[in-house]
Amino acid sequence: MSTALRSALDAFLAEANALTKARAVAPLERRLLASVKRVFALQEAALLRRLVRVKSRFPALRESDTDEALDALIEQALSATRLPFERAIDQAAQDAFLAGAQAVIAEMGEVAAGFSFDLRHPQAEAYLRSHAAERVTMIAETTRLGLRAILRQGMENGWGYSKTARAIREKYAEFSKPSPQKHIRNRAELIAITEVGEAYEAAALLTAQELDAAGVTIEKSWLTVGDARVTAKCRANQAKGWISVDASFPSGHRRPLRFPGCRCALQTRPKE
Repeated sequence: MSTALRSALDAFLAEANALTKARAVAPLERRLLASVKRVFALQEAALLRRLVRVKSRFPALRESDTDEALDALIEQALSATRLPFERAIDQAAQDAFLAGAQAVIAEMGEVAAGFSFDLRHPQAEAYLRSHAAERVTMIAETTRLGLRAILRQGMENGWGYSKTARAIREKYAEFSKPSPQKHIRNRAELIAITEVGEAYEAAALLTAQELDAAGVTIEKSWLTVGDARVTAKCRANQAKGWISVDASFPSGHRRPLRFPGCRCALQTRPKE
């Protein structure tokens, strides 16, 4: 195959890869986004209910030298929503993982005929087994720190229940305000995009590695969306071109996502 033809084919495959991923993840992101918003609403209501119960203890909390009492109060609210949160992320991850695996197999065409990689694969099971719990723990920790700061500020400044509750409502309302990443509108959407994208890309790499182990030599490349908001490290990863499926890109990552909300995708192909 000539260099010009190979370049043209690469450009076509890059566009097809991006379109395939977008079509696969969009409905999964929307569904998870709705679940995340519901969980945040439940957390807010649960925390406000617990604040009502401890209104008489505000002076004691104010005099506390540690954050333990505040964390205990917050944890009660977060624990009440942990199970539905884990279930929502787990379902989204399963669906995205399966979509990512199927996309790579489809990309390979006839060289992957008869090959399958599904959720019963040991590596898929291992990834999904810990994914939801770990991600919910990380999300909850970010939420906990933000709420603790509000409660600490309220205690230190002598806020009553009404002012403290208003600050908490405002904090949860921030989850719907614009974020620094212009393609992402709020924290709930950031979580949905990140969780779905992580599972999709993890499956893409694992499937490519399995094909490689089965005797089809696979190489991979890093695909960005190509606009002005792409970071320098993601551009450097793309500039590296095609590398071995087990190699790392210049940023040290073996696949996207490089950070929460990253819009990059992994490309794979049989080595010529």
